[in-house]
Amino acid sequence: MAHNLKSPKSKKILSAIIINFLALILLLWIIFPVYWMIVSSFKTWEDLFRPDLFVLNPTIESYVTVFTQSYFRVHLFWRQMGNSILVSSGTVAIVLFVSIFGGYALGRMYFKGKRYIGTVTLLTYLLPSTFLAIPYYKVMTSYGLYNTPWALMLAMGALYSPYGMWILSDFFRGIPREIEEAALVDGASKLKIFYKMFLPLSGPALAAVSTFAFLMAWNDYLFALLLLSSESNLTMPLVMGGFLVSDEAPWNLFMAVGFIYSIPPVIFYYSFKKYLVTGIFRGAVKS
Repeated sequence: MAHNLKSPKSKKILSAIIINFLALILLLWIIFPVYWMIVSSFKTWEDLFRPDLFVLNPTIESYVTVFTQSYFRVHLFWRQMGNSILVSSGTVAIVLFVSIFGGYALGRMYFKGKRYIGTVTLLTYLLPSTFLAIPYYKVMTSYGLYNTPWALMLAMGALYSPYGMWILSDFFRGIPREIEEAALVDGASKLKIFYKMFLPLSGPALAAVSTFAFLMAWNDYLFALLLLSSESNLTMPLVMGGFLVSDEAPWNLFMAVGFIYSIPPVIFYYSFKKYLVTGIFRGAVKS
């Protein structure tokens, strides 16, 4: 028996069992908070403080309260949810616009100092967001954009565009030049080649950049806290943070809001999932 345990095949099986067991523990550790959020959202106030892993008396009262906006902390729920969608979508649009043209310039064009510009662009992404928060606040107040969705979109667009430029520049650089040269021989202009060839071919990278920008903007709390003030302009992360200041927070209602708020990014992610990994890895490898 001892000899069998020391055989390469036995060691391989034992290693696989250990790895799978540890992976299962990690998976449960990650999933359990989500499970607890969903379970708690269907609990009554009386059942909230009972350590039950299952809902004994399920109710949709919390969801009805949120949808009808009949609690003072969610009385602008649909407006604030719309703010989050607007800011996240606007951030994606800004990041894509800057990343596409900036990435094309860095990946396919030749000009003096291109290497240094690309390096500096990536270094700006490495700066902590807390380091840039106060300068962004000063800029937005100076231009009269404070407490508007534009302040948040422009700030996060500037923060996340360097990453998009880095991904797309390497992606554009990896497209064979023979394709472009053949199109030029056929009489296509540079602009037509860009729109008809480069953009369709860069679909996976665009999906990766869009997903990254959307998720970062959707979950942003710091910039929203600094750049938004009126209740009607708040995004949902700030609204959910307001639940925590109460001595008797309605956790079932809080969990219902959190679950509803988690649905759009999940839909967005799974809509582009098949392009996401391809776009990141193809854009991250230099040709």
